[in-house]
Amino acid sequence: MKRVCDLLLASLGLILLSPLFGVIALAIKLSSPGPVFFRQVRMGRQFQPFTLYKFRTMVQDASQRGGSLTIGQDPRITGVGRFLRQYKLDELPQLLNILKGEMSIVGPRPEVPKYVALYREDYKVILQVRPGLTDFATLQYMDEPSLLGTLSDPEEVYVQRILPRKLHLAKLYVRHASFLLDLLIIAETVLKLCGLRISLVLQGDQKECAIGNPATPATNKNRQSPLLATVMKYRRPLIVAVHVGFIVAANYAAFFLRFDGRIPEQEYLLWLRMLPWLVVVRGVTFVPFQLYHGLWQYTSLWDLRNLIGAVLVSSAGFLVLVRYGFGSVDYPLSVMAIDALLLILLLSGMRVSKRIWRDMRIPTAAKTVLVVGAGDAGEMIVRDMKRRSKTGYTPVGFVDDDPAKVGQRIHGVPVLGTIDDLPRVLTQCHAQEVLLAIPRADSSVRRRVVQAMHDTSVPIKTLPSVRELLEC
Repeated sequence: MKRVCDLLLASLGLILLSPLFGVIALAIKLSSPGPVFFRQVRMGRQFQPFTLYKFRTMVQDASQRGGSLTIGQDPRITGVGRFLRQYKLDELPQLLNILKGEMSIVGPRPEVPKYVALYREDYKVILQVRPGLTDFATLQYMDEPSLLGTLSDPEEVYVQRILPRKLHLAKLYVRHASFLLDLLIIAETVLKLCGLRISLVLQGDQKECAIGNPATPATNKNRQSPLLATVMKYRRPLIVAVHVGFIVAANYAAFFLRFDGRIPEQEYLLWLRMLPWLVVVRGVTFVPFQLYHGLWQYTSLWDLRNLIGAVLVSSAGFLVLVRYGFGSVDYPLSVMAIDALLLILLLSGMRVSKRIWRDMRIPTAAKTVLVVGAGDAGEMIVRDMKRRSKTGYTPVGFVDDDPAKVGQRIHGVPVLGTIDDLPRVLTQCHAQEVLLAIPRADSSVRRRVVQAMHDTSVPIKTLPSVRELLEC
């Protein structure tokens, strides 16, 4: 599926951008002598080298004038090249690499062989997939040359600090790769090229990429933007306004659907006459149900049941008002039913979307942990890890004594094997820690876990039982 999408997008891109290719090629030729394209050997999937194509942004003899890294205001960069680099237009010829099957739209950025050789074990994981035009590292290091330009020894810092960080992000992508994630990475790349610093996929301190800069002071860490501060100040009125908007939208959509998109004039006038009363009834009913309170990122089944109850009670109240207050029998019951269903979908979707968004984002600085025990305790701790990035952990798998659970998933985390499979599973998922989440486990179970891991250096932690926590 991914390869088909790559072929379609690369082919379409080459066709649509061919006039731009011509303009760029002409500008490069007129600005400095030398070829239009820059070619360099990079390491591809399964350690297969390939020739990477870019528009040339430097003078012809750039390799003789400096190293392979571009640093700050590098004098080797031409005027046209500086413009191309600013908007990443020099990367466009890599659509040819994608068409040839050497690269993908989204994937770990390809590196030169000399750097790959330094971290070969890491690249054994990373190069399981095709390298790509953009990835997590691209998003965090959009302005890498400027960053390197502030350092006294950029080559050493790149190899010792920046490249390991990129490798961590690349392995993070390989671990979480999916079609939806690729779409989000593409969207965030476009947003950042347009100057919008919005993080759609990564969760954590974005300043981790600022190698060589002092740590961000605590006073700045929690500082809100003026827009966010204003939103939070008027949060309650905004929430009420959003609910009113959804009440109006759901009611109009109900009439629209009931009459197949052509609302008769008489019914339209009825909608206008009754709409203010519907807003008042629903708005007042929502108050005792506390729909204007609560943190949406913690939305639970209780909140959804409460929401459904509020909508149904307000619908019943509105029906009583229409029939017995105004004595009207013209208001269609089918519209009321459709309206209630649409409003439940809108309000629950608004609440759940915040939680889904939070759960989708990937923590960048978390340790990978393998959980022993796919029971209630394991489910609880994994749910908490996925909910709160500040735990510092990201679960990569379970092992459990019950073979029937192998292959199943809990909160999207797979059960990879039994306790006896621990050595294989640790190698497979590259876990940095093991968490024993069987609070009532006896000493024999703990001993089996320790024995299964005796040839590894991975630390083991034990999740305490609720009783132990309460007795602390």
